Amino acid sequence: MRSFNKKNVVITGGSSGIGLATAKEFARFGANLFILARGEAGLQKAKTELLQQFGTSIKVEIFPVDVSNQSDIQHVIDYIGTKSGIDVLINNAGLGGHVRFEEVPLERLQNTMNINYWGAVYATKAAWQYLKASGGNLAFVSSLAGYTGIYGFSNYSPTKFALTGLAEVLRMEGKDHGIGVTVLYPPDTDTPMMSDERRTPIPETVALSNGAKLVSPEVVAQRFISGIQQDRFEVLCNTQSHLVRILRGTIPRVYFWILDQIVEKDRKKRKNNQKEEVKSLITSAP
Repeated sequence: MRSFNKKNVVITGGSSGIGLATAKEFARFGANLFILARGEAGLQKAKTELLQQFGTSIKVEIFPVDVSNQSDIQHVIDYIGTKSGIDVLINNAGLGGHVRFEEVPLERLQNTMNINYWGAVYATKAAWQYLKASGGNLAFVSSLAGYTGIYGFSNYSPTKFALTGLAEVLRMEGKDHGIGVTVLYPPDTDTPMMSDERRTPIPETVALSNGAKLVSPEVVAQRFISGIQQDRFEVLCNTQSHLVRILRGTIPRVYFWILDQIVEKDRKKRKNNQKEEVKSLITSAP
């Protein structure tokens, strides 16, 4: 079990959601926190919250930076690495959103890839020399959608698949330098990003997620850090995630059939509901 007391932990996208919950969990272990995010107001709020909860015994530094800007992220990582060293890098920054492929603009696809994938590449590339020096830990926040494509996730799922692939490569290459690599696959989590996604629901996507209980970011963060401590490569957070992983990997034909049946059943239900509404309007007409 690795100790994080006084270790230097860099977290991208650390001002809210899973990132902030992860920062709090590291704070419980006495880590020094370096939190990166685009919005300075959100960073200031996160810092205040951390210091109020854990006191001045922990160190918190914040850096407003867009991870998709390679030169800016290089500058920030070099500043932290040169000044303090880096023991843990958490690549968490990301964009989500539900949208059908035929409706999503190319610019949005590119922007999401730039943040979710290239942002992690830039941060990792910049931090690699410092992680080699510390024999530290490198971690990625992927998604359940990072090992199975889901209706309405054309903007998101491919970026997480790419992140999963990168993590698998670096798991092997990191062994040469004593770097432990962990990838987290959170299910639907009660975060601001999830709230934003629910404002523009796609019926098929909603049907596929029905019955899935939202997991709190605190639970996700606890399991994430436990996995890092134990040098586990993959961290899944609930029974449903394990089941999806097993079905998708072992009997994909059955798995995809189940998904298709859920979508088809929901479409029929909505169609029947529309017919009933029309009948109701006709019968109630004067």
